[in-house]
Amino acid sequence: MITKNIPPIAYLGSAADMDMRLEVINEDDLEDSTREFLSALLREAFPHNARQYADRGYLRLRPEFRVLAYSAGADLIGQILAFPAPARNVDGVYGFGDLVVVPGYRGQRVGESLVLRCVDECRARGAKAILGSMQRASVQSVLLRIGFEKVSAFRVVRKHDDVTLTRDSWWLLDPEAMTPARIEMDVEIF
Repeated sequence: MITKNIPPIAYLGSAADMDMRLEVINEDDLEDSTREFLSALLREAFPHNARQYADRGYLRLRPEFRVLAYSAGADLIGQILAFPAPARNVDGVYGFGDLVVVPGYRGQRVGESLVLRCVDECRARGAKAILGSMQRASVQSVLLRIGFEKVSAFRVVRKHDDVTLTRDSWWLLDPEAMTPARIEMDVEIF
């Protein structure tokens, strides 16, 4: 079996250009006021999905955990969430998304730090492969640096059809050299 030599994320350290604190919190432990703040932030950043964020505080799959970023003054300034992905044929697939940073803190590598910590936590929770969707070039460069590969297409099995999706923004970290075609999602959400 071919494996990739991927450095542990902790070795890369925090990327932020500012003093901040990151916290991993299980979704069940998230306070309502924090969820409401994050929901509003996500609605503002992604208005085309505002209804889903208003209803649930996340887009599609309920997160298992979130990584929250706090400024030196203890203000909540960003988040990313992660969830066990419902793969039919592979155990240990995690997905992440809904990365958002408060506008006044963007451009200071807060998002990069959130991604690095999230990947580290996915690995700690047993992820064998990590799938994420990121469109920002600055975040994509981080994904490339830590071993993610762009996924041009992957198979999604739905109740009513079996399709191959093509998306420009999907990335896969696959330390056990599984190919994207081997991850089959059995869900209605993709």
